[in-house]
Amino acid sequence: IALVDRYRRFNILPELFWLDAGWYTGCGWDKKNGEWHQNVGNWTVDNDRFPDGLRPVADAVHKTGAKFMVWFEPERVRPETQIDKEHPEWLIKLPNNNNYLFNLGNKDALKWLTDYISDFIKKEGIDYYRQDFNFDPKPYWEANDEPNRIGMSEIRHIEGLYAFWDSLLVRFPNLLID
Repeated sequence: IALVDRYRRFNILPELFWLDAGWYTGCGWDKKNGEWHQNVGNWTVDNDRFPDGLRPVADAVHKTGAKFMVWFEPERVRPETQIDKEHPEWLIKLPNNNNYLFNLGNKDALKWLTDYISDFIKKEGIDYYRQDFNFDPKPYWEANDEPNRIGMSEIRHIEGLYAFWDSLLVRFPNLLID
C-alpha cells in the first residue's frame, strides 16, 4: 500500500500493479522455509504481512485507477503445504521429488481449484490472474498413464486447465488471464 501511495504521490500511475510470488502463507524473510518456491500449494494469504488479506492492497490500487494482478502457480504443490495436507489424493507424486503436480485431470480437484480461486479473486478484489508453471509436468503425466493409454494424463490435464480458465472467464468476464 505504501508503494502504491508513493507512486500516486509522484504521479506515476501504471496501468497495473502486480503482486508476484511470495504473498501466501509460509513466505517471507522471517519465516521458516520462507523461500517462495517452498510454499507453493499454500494458497492462503500470509496474515502476518497482510493481516486484512489482499483486499486493502486491491482497494489502494483501484483508487489510482489501476488494475490489480496476483501471481499463482496452482499446478505445483510442495510437501506439507495446504493442498498436500488437505488433498494428497489430487496430487501426482514422483519418487525423490519434492514437486508434486496438482492433477487438473481429476474432476474433483478441478472443481475445488475453480471454486477456490474464484472465491479468492472475488474476496480479494483481483482484476488480473497470473498463472505460472515452474517445472516440467511430462514425467508426472507419463508416470500416471495406464499401460496402452500413453498421453491420457496429459490430455486430461490440459482439458482441465482450459476448463479452469474458461470457468474463470464465465464467472469474471472482465478478468484478464496472464
